[in-house]
Amino acid sequence: MSMKKTGKSAGQKISERTNAERPRLLKTSQRPSLKSRLNAPVKHERPIEIKDRHSGRVLFETEAETLKDALEEAAMSGVNLSCADLRSADLGGARLADAQFSNADFSGANLFKAIL
Repeated sequence: MSMKKTGKSAGQKISERTNAERPRLLKTSQRPSLKSRLNAPVKHERPIEIKDRHSGRVLFETEAETLKDALEEAAMSGVNLSCADLRSADLGGARLADAQFSNADFSGANLFKAIL
């Protein structure tokens, strides 16, 4: 049994298509391997508020992994952190040389190698 050619083209062959026309499923080889995705650092940013220790009003608010990162961001932004409530904060190694911390409460805070 032989099939007749109808003369109609079914479209371009897959090998003739451009990259934009190819289905996304064919590009799976460009994804990183599962092992590299599992070992990649994961950022767990969360909302952090730095508050005035007397009134409780928010002095600075951002999303960061740690309070130390949020304070460094606030210092770089030039935010006045006077009277900030930083009790028991882990600020080891923080770079806060330009920050304004007059009357801030650092009681119980870890300031090991912090640059204030």
